[in-house]
Amino acid sequence: GWKAVVHLPLSGAAQDDQVQFDVALTDGANTLGWNDPGATATLTLAEPLSYLEVVGIGDGSAPAIDGSVDDVWALANTVSTGKQTTGTDTATADVKTLWQDGTLYILAHVHDAVLDDTASDPWQKDSVEIYVDAGNYKNGTYRPDDTQIRINYKNEVSFGTGDTAAQQARLVSATSVVADGYIVEASISLLDEGGALTFHGLDFQVNDAANGARVGIRNWADPTNAGYQSTSHWGVGRLLDWTVPELHLTSPIHLTATDTDGYHGLTAEIAGVTATDAFDDPSWLTITSNAPEVLPIGRNVVTWTVTDLSGNTSTKQQTIFVHARVLTSLKYTGSQLVRVHTRSRSNWFTPSAVLSARRWACEIGQPVRFTLDRNPVTGEAVPTVLGIDNTNGGGMARLRVSSNKWKAGTYTLTVIYEGNNLGCVGSSTSVTLTVVVRP
Repeated sequence: GWKAVVHLPLSGAAQDDQVQFDVALTDGANTLGWNDPGATATLTLAEPLSYLEVVGIGDGSAPAIDGSVDDVWALANTVSTGKQTTGTDTATADVKTLWQDGTLYILAHVHDAVLDDTASDPWQKDSVEIYVDAGNYKNGTYRPDDTQIRINYKNEVSFGTGDTAAQQARLVSATSVVADGYIVEASISLLDEGGALTFHGLDFQVNDAANGARVGIRNWADPTNAGYQSTSHWGVGRLLDWTVPELHLTSPIHLTATDTDGYHGLTAEIAGVTATDAFDDPSWLTITSNAPEVLPIGRNVVTWTVTDLSGNTSTKQQTIFVHARVLTSLKYTGSQLVRVHTRSRSNWFTPSAVLSARRWACEIGQPVRFTLDRNPVTGEAVPTVLGIDNTNGGGMARLRVSSNKWKAGTYTLTVIYEGNNLGCVGSSTSVTLTVVVRP
């Protein structure tokens, strides 16, 4: 599929204004719209979106959920609960986020000089609330997978709307009291919605208590004090992939020219170039190079670049020697008649061929393969390799093959030289082979 980001002009707009809006997708003769044809719906313009970028850990070590601040948290971006939704100048938190695989990690450092948990209701105690809308559906009313998690400074956990057991199964948490307040650390499963470049609805809330009652609330995103009822005003977190993909290649390599002017159509696969990434599947990575359409004969230096889905890139250079083409030819020199005596256990067939070229390096020590068009023992119509022999100093390759139990008939014997990457061009020849079986 495809994605589009469209910027529409909207002059004089203000928060809480309402505008008429519709969106439709045309695919050939079919049109699918948000509303009925010709109709529009009403959009209410909300407050500016609270947005954060959640750094991925990749293959690194995830933070231990123990209430202490591991070194890995230094990678994280930080947001603060700066929106006072009730009360005045109450406790605040600096919140860090990380992700790995399908898990969101949260570290909240709450600044609160006096801690209180004497109230009977959990929301009346000094606590942090974490709101997660995995997949950023912004449904308004809670879906089954939307969660409101409340963790007080003693790591007593409670939940808002929804199945308590299901929400508890997604959570691991720990807390610790520090000189200026307390720390809440948690890991929360994003279910099947995680992964690089995905978006998730998020909010972080601090409940400040004193003398057995909540005296104030501060949020990062939702200014309505209604996050426990609706996901509409939660912020958005985007899971980032900051890891750089890595190229894997061998240098130098040798290639035989595809034409007299050099090598045409170099690809990563031909050059043996691959790539890996901590987050992205190798099939999602794009490998390109600065190679010209034709690599000239001789020494070439090619720069390869790999790019992942997040736009992270890395480069490596590869030296490629392109060798001029040396044509070869094969001539079959062995017998084309095979006699099999059923009473003997020593029936042999000795095929041979001579490889010729204008350069001795393409004649000597080169592998030559002998193949029949079908299995001579079973008669099955599948190519059957009799064997491979390297040419000797005269360019000859020869086999000695047992022909016991071969079936009578006419076969096609093909002799093949594949060539090499040092300029020697492959060749082949075929002859008719007759097998005669006698008592």
